[in-house]
Amino acid sequence: MSRKAIPDSVQTSILLKSRRRCCICFWLQGLDELKKGQIAHLDQNHENADEDNLVFLCLEHHDEYDGKTSVSKGLRESEVRRWRDELYREMEYRFRTVKRHGFELRFVGVVWRGSKDAVAARFKLKNTGESAVKHPTVSMRLPDGIGGKMPKSRRVESTNMFIVEMPDLELWGMEESRQDLFEEGGRVGVKQVVGGINPQLLSGHSEEFDGLSIPLEQYPPGTDFEMEFRVDSDDTPPVYGRVTVSIPTDPEALIVEE
Repeated sequence: MSRKAIPDSVQTSILLKSRRRCCICFWLQGLDELKKGQIAHLDQNHENADEDNLVFLCLEHHDEYDGKTSVSKGLRESEVRRWRDELYREMEYRFRTVKRHGFELRFVGVVWRGSKDAVAARFKLKNTGESAVKHPTVSMRLPDGIGGKMPKSRRVESTNMFIVEMPDLELWGMEESRQDLFEEGGRVGVKQVVGGINPQLLSGHSEEFDGLSIPLEQYPPGTDFEMEFRVDSDDTPPVYGRVTVSIPTDPEALIVEE
């Protein structure tokens, strides 16, 4: 009897539900791991490509089950069907309880701190995941000429009109270091976004931060450039992305630090 082709959508559904686990290995041998395998027909009718009649099995159990009669293979259809359904329920529960995590980093604007030579940038980090994250930290690959630490703040005193350089009180500002995050020994600007006793960012919440020292001679008004970034937090894998920084031509568009 010729085999009827199993539609791609049905194959995909079976692989997703089983997470490529063989239900016989899983329940009878305690093997919870990805397997190379094939889709078998529970009733051994290769013309019956209905999803309810199909099961993903490892290569060994596929040959044992799908290639033998119900008497010689020692495995009943009802058994394998039950193990398949139990595996589906186990995988659904397991992956439903693993909460999705993610971040969005957006460029807000250019910050003027009183220096005529360089400006800083303001960013907003949003937790787009389903749960709070602790110690969210942004690391940015620094392009040529751009520093991680912001230009020192300068202001005009109203009493004598002298330009006075203020002490740099950015104790929790972005720092520059060399790390292997994007390339070996590359320059990186690093900022722990949330401080305090309980440094966590709730789901759906955002936090703004300033960083970088962008030289205006090398990056004049009207310049756009892209930066690679990485966001790390406790107990979650890193999230990578890119963000575009735009130096405005209109001075009114600058964010003036007070």
